[in-house]
Amino acid sequence: MKTPLKSAFSLIEILVVLVIVASLSAGLYSFYLGKGGGKTADGKRIVTPKTKAYDTSCANGLSQVRLSIQTAMSSDTEGEKFPASLSELKLPSEVLMCPDGKEKYTYDPQTGVVHCPHFGHEKL
Repeated sequence: MKTPLKSAFSLIEILVVLVIVASLSAGLYSFYLGKGGGKTADGKRIVTPKTKAYDTSCANGLSQVRLSIQTAMSSDTEGEKFPASLSELKLPSEVLMCPDGKEKYTYDPQTGVVHCPHFGHEKL
């Protein structure tokens, strides 16, 4: 009586699958974990999931600074005077700069407008 053969993967089949998985992961690695944030040849910004996360973090920081400016204005006795500088808000220094490019936010004390100077964050 013959014993039935066990079905198993051969070494070649396992190696082929490993090569396919390795090549796919290498191709996607630079997109998902790469820095991105650069420019294409026509001047457009390269957007990756990582740059979107930095954009969201920067927008959150700007929102916190703008809210602090409004709070400082409401606590002022006249209620119409913007703080002379962002240092008057007494916020941590990490909140006062872009988490992506580490540039300090620009602030106009005449209008109370805060912007991020980092490339791609101009409209946040």
